[in-house]
Amino acid sequence: MRIGWLTPLLLFLISSSIIGKIFPVKTKAGDAKQKLPRDATQVLANGGYYGYLASGAISGAWSFNYFESAFALSLLTAAAIATADTWSSEIGQYFKRPTYDLVKWRKVPAGLSGGVSLPGTLAGLVGAAFIVATCGWLAPYAEWPDLALVIIAGFFGMLLDSVLGSLLQATYRDPATGALSDVQRDGGELVSGFSWMTNDLVNFLAIAMGVTLAGLVLTL
Repeated sequence: MRIGWLTPLLLFLISSSIIGKIFPVKTKAGDAKQKLPRDATQVLANGGYYGYLASGAISGAWSFNYFESAFALSLLTAAAIATADTWSSEIGQYFKRPTYDLVKWRKVPAGLSGGVSLPGTLAGLVGAAFIVATCGWLAPYAEWPDLALVIIAGFFGMLLDSVLGSLLQATYRDPATGALSDVQRDGGELVSGFSWMTNDLVNFLAIAMGVTLAGLVLTL
């Protein structure tokens, strides 16, 4: 079963690729890597924290049932957050419904970091549930309330990603059109966030923080 812990990561990568093909779209406001093959930085950002946790499961470092179950749920949570965020972004941009900055609650272009829409939000919830439905068997000692918490944590981890994107990720204004974008174009002005805060770093932080917060709730 230990090698089975590669399953959630593989399902995240495969499902995200399929979702991207089913709902093809490229918005002007999105990240520069949008719709390009995943590079090493993106894989590390979305799977690095998961890989760190999974190394303990695969090596057998967690031998006692209680701790094994707690770490198993943490792994599922990491995969659920990554999947929810990716599904939300892809599907939300495809339908191009009204998108709002989650923190400032003002209308923003579809694809801009920090923005949320109804289709994207629902897709994120489905993505988190997908991981639990297909990989819940990897946590044999967990009860249904625990698995339900993983879905909730995956969903709120996706929202946390939007909060971090709104507050910290670099947003630029095009000098010619005034349009906001995650990408700095010629003469683009930084209007919010930090120039060094990329979408990849936001993804990594959201997963790490989401898993930590969910773990604290599980121990209560």
